[in-house]
Amino acid sequence: MSLSQNAFIPGRSISDSVVLAQELFCSYLYDGGEECVTTATFSVCLSDSIHRFFLGDRGLRYGDLMSPYLFVLVMEVLQTLLSQANPAKSQLILSKSAHGNREAILQLLDFQEGLLPVQYLRLSIISSQLKIFDCQPVLCKIDKRLKGWEGVGLSFVGRLQLIKSIIIAFHVYWGMAFILPKGIIREVEKRMRTFL
Repeated sequence: MSLSQNAFIPGRSISDSVVLAQELFCSYLYDGGEECVTTATFSVCLSDSIHRFFLGDRGLRYGDLMSPYLFVLVMEVLQTLLSQANPAKSQLILSKSAHGNREAILQLLDFQEGLLPVQYLRLSIISSQLKIFDCQPVLCKIDKRLKGWEGVGLSFVGRLQLIKSIIIAFHVYWGMAFILPKGIIREVEKRMRTFL
């Protein structure tokens, strides 16, 4: 199993990947990725032991002696990730600053252009705060489950058990990754009350 499949590593939660993807999109699309370089910490490794961490002070500037080395390191990692990617399953989401080179980038990488929101581990990844519209998939899933249980003659306790074990699980799964809008929470509670 590759390290990119970190959701299956013991001690990790599947929602960790979703939270990481959400943070990446929010910070990269709005901050232009600058935070990745200006908030980094560096260390010196001598004779296989790490000595002293220090913060990047100014970020990268034109003519900085560290620029070429950091650029090569980042490009090496990016090249490795791109070589492992499956173009049929991958999409490229461009920031606003890259739209001038859009066609050249898409042609070079052979990926389809993607737009936000995207589905990742069955959750919507967007670059802003969730709106009620963005949470429609969770409501659709709940409606589908409830509709399937309508014709079954369930007792009150049976309906309550289904709500507690399945419907609330959808709500909790989304709630682990995002702050859900109050309107969505009200809609989920309304559907649960109606089913009871």
